[in-house]
Amino acid sequence: MTGLLLLPLGGLAAFPHVGYATLMRRVPPRPPGARRPWTTPPTVSVCIPAYNEGAHLRAKIENTLALDWPADRLEVLVCDDGSRDDGPAQVEAFADRGVRLLRNPENRGKPTTLGHLAREATGDILLFTDASAMLKADCLRLLIDALADPAVGLAAARYVVRPPEEAQKPAEASYWDREAAIRRDEAARDMLLGVSGAAYAVRRALWQDLPADTINDDWVVPARVLAAGHRIAYVHEAVASDRPTGRGRGLFDRWVRIAYGNYQMLVRHRDLWTRGPRFALPMARKLLKTAGPLLLIGAGGVIVLGAGAGDPLALGLLGLGAAAAGLGALAVLAPEDGWGARRPIAQVRFGVLAQAAYLRGAWRFARGQGEGIWRRSEGIA
Repeated sequence: MTGLLLLPLGGLAAFPHVGYATLMRRVPPRPPGARRPWTTPPTVSVCIPAYNEGAHLRAKIENTLALDWPADRLEVLVCDDGSRDDGPAQVEAFADRGVRLLRNPENRGKPTTLGHLAREATGDILLFTDASAMLKADCLRLLIDALADPAVGLAAARYVVRPPEEAQKPAEASYWDREAAIRRDEAARDMLLGVSGAAYAVRRALWQDLPADTINDDWVVPARVLAAGHRIAYVHEAVASDRPTGRGRGLFDRWVRIAYGNYQMLVRHRDLWTRGPRFALPMARKLLKTAGPLLLIGAGGVIVLGAGAGDPLALGLLGLGAAAAGLGALAVLAPEDGWGARRPIAQVRFGVLAQAAYLRGAWRFARGQGEGIWRRSEGIA
């Protein structure tokens, strides 16, 4: 009986990590569109939202101005969202190089800030990019090249986590490498609903303002574009990189926010479930991935009940579960430097923190505790 109950729970929990990629590849790829080379380079507005980003803005603007794109076709906008640091002053120092500073009178949140940038932008293409993200010099050119296909409404860059030079590749970097491979396959099948806010380019005519309490804007924007009948291009060679999210608390806070945003968008955009497998499959992956800890709790309950009834399978699984819980606790409590930074321990810690954050995000969503205000989590680099 224990095995019969655990089988569906285990299958659902494993689907986002194992079964999804296999099932997705059964959807035939769409043939590539016919590109029409730009007769003249389109004008591009680089839109940078900033809230307490003083540690990154100078380097970000220098990075943006060094992009491989004609200077007379490039507009750089930074919108300060009521920061309390010296970020605005850093932006003003670039005024003589054409960088425009916009201001929100108070902290209104990232979705409102993105809308402010879009309304002030004059370019044919809007490149949204995070203040802490660094773009390779050819990133913008590659994204614009993908938009030469008139069927493509949005082109997304590949997100890469930059490991510190003195450390081995962090678990977070490995996670995003795996996600990049999945997104590449999804885009080939017109199934890519979410991109990275580190860098994506969208036609200005397709931009729609977001509800002010939106959490995962980098999912809602491409999902709207795809639902409207346009294609999403994922440009693997266009690289946007950022530092690791940070130490334990910063990583946990980020994933809580993501989990809350996942539930928010799955509820608000539930109409997408009925639009065929190209929408339903990635929606199901997002739901089951976010609900992973709830499925694990359900499986744990089945094992405990089975063990109480003397089921040998349940008793064995209970022992394995206790060992796994001990290993997870050891990884979380281990120092993040020295032996605690070794790859296997770091990967277990990352997984445990992500699952705990998903559980916290589900609790917050169930209680309606989503403030919808954009704040940098403590500990994020």
